[in-house]
Amino acid sequence: MQEIIQEALNPLHQASDVVPQDIYTRRFQTLCSTNSSLCNKIVFVGKLKEYDKFVYLALMINVVSKTDKFLQI
Repeated sequence: MQEIIQEALNPLHQASDVVPQDIYTRRFQTLCSTNSSLCNKIVFVGKLKEYDKFVYLALMINVVSKTDKFLQI
């Protein structure tokens, strides 16, 4: 899972027309299945590409996990 998040947050990573959107759908679902409590709180409004949803979820997981670690110190 961490590799998927790092890939999404890599500044060189961008959506590609070559990569089918269903790959981003599967990656989004993988992240959601392991972070269901956070995923259930995210509501997407409007028409977004699967890539955008995937990157947003990866960002939110990253922010929440780093905040949790910071608060535990």
